[in-house]
Order: sequence, then structure tokens, then C-alpha cells
Amino acid sequence: MLHTLKKHFQKPFRTLNTVQISRESVLANLDLYQSLCLNRSVFPVLKSNAYGHGIREVASILSARKLDYIVVDSYYEALEVHQVNKTRILLMGYTLPENFSSMDFSFITPVVYDADTLRSLGETGRKMKIHLKIDTGMHRQGIYPEDVPGFLSVLRQYRNLELEGVCTHLADADSPDDIYTLGQVQKFRQAIDTIWSE
Repeated sequence: MLHTLKKHFQKPFRTLNTVQISRESVLANLDLYQSLCLNRSVFPVLKSNAYGHGIREVASILSARKLDYIVVDSYYEALEVHQVNKTRILLMGYTLPENFSSMDFSFITPVVYDADTLRSLGETGRKMKIHLKIDTGMHRQGIYPEDVPGFLSVLRQYRNLELEGVCTHLADADSPDDIYTLGQVQKFRQAIDTIWSE
């Protein structure tokens, strides 16, 4: 019975699901966010196939705007975006260091989560900018604020690496006034202060 069903559905099959993307709406939304964040850059996040909307399609639309970065989760997504949009890419997903030797970093800035990854990137000898992720309470990825001085000490060993940005992940970002969120913001600011003072 299962074999019969499988064979049956191998024939052309049209679903009811249709995703329609409005170029004007995507650009209007981006412009609105940018207007609300004066003197700051908005980095559109296109991970997970642009959240199901088509990574190549959305990246193509975004080529109409000058952006500092487009954010993706994986190297494969970075390659997809780069084929249709020449904006620099922030690669925020964890990448196994063994893959660094075969990656093209000319259009990618990696987010670094630990000192081992930092060392692996440094040992490639390739000049690149990096962003550091601080774990302020999401407990998924990143270094703890108290480990920032040690991370910076390792970074100083690699003249080919430049710390360009720092980020964190708010566990409850939809509740900006929540005490947990405010605590994360405070830890993040402390980490930034440590970086500035080093």
C-alpha cells in the first residue's frame, strides 16, 4: 500500500500553497525600519530560505537598496545570496572550522562564538573582519561577558583578523521591558564597555 501511494505521488502534483512576494512591500518595509533606526544600519536576515519566502527572490529585491550587510545562517545560503546580490554577507550560523579552508571569505564576515573558532580563522592567514557573539542569557551560542578579556587576548595574536561588530541574542525580544531582557541588555553593554576599554 505504501509503495503504491509513493508511486502515485511521484506524478506531477500541484499544491494549494502559493507564496507571492511584493517587491514594493519588501522595500517599503525595509525603508520603514531604516527610518525608525536613524544613524544605524538595518541588516535584513534571509536565513531559512528567507523564512520561506525564497532567498534568491528576496535577495534580488534587496539589491535595489544599499545595505551594509545581508544576514544568513549558512555558507550555502551566503552563496545563494551572492549570486544575485553583491551586498556583503554576515554569516551568523556556526560553521565547522574544518570548512574554512574551502570557503571564500571575500564577501563574507563570520560571526564568531568561541576562541577555538577564532584561532581557526586566524590560522587561515586570510585578512577578514569578524563579529563576536556574546551570550547574555540565551544560552545557545556565544562567549560569556566575563570571558571577553580572554577572547580579546587571543584576537590580538592574529593581525589578519579585525573585530568589526558585536552582537547578542535576546531570549524574549518581544518583551523589551521584561526584567530578563533588561538584564541581557545590561550584560551586553558591560561586554561592550570591556571591549572599548581593552
